[in-house]
Amino acid sequence: MEVCRIRMGQPAKAKLSGWQTTEMLNFAALRPHQNAELITQQGIDNLNLGRTNPTLSRFMLALANREMITVPGRILNGPDVFYKGKKIAKTNGGSWNMRDIKVRKHILHYPLRPLTLFP
Repeated sequence: MEVCRIRMGQPAKAKLSGWQTTEMLNFAALRPHQNAELITQQGIDNLNLGRTNPTLSRFMLALANREMITVPGRILNGPDVFYKGKKIAKTNGGSWNMRDIKVRKHILHYPLRPLTLFP
């Protein structure tokens, strides 16, 4: 008989129980600093990225430290969305309001006539 041991935290394609679903949602809702701690502590070990990784050593790569880098960031302004008549829709939070915006010309409306089918 063969035994397969799965390390904790490995993905599984089975349906989760109620308790497992709760645990997954709690894990997904962690604060950013908690995620950073998990990545720099458990994540490096779980992925075997420590100093003794033979694959990294073959390419002369090594993990210098367990600290995350900090990069400068900025918030970009939303794009201008132009419609017919050179109207600009105001963007806010990734969406825009189309009030008073025309997107096509009106077509002529003809009254509907009854449709008769012949066998």
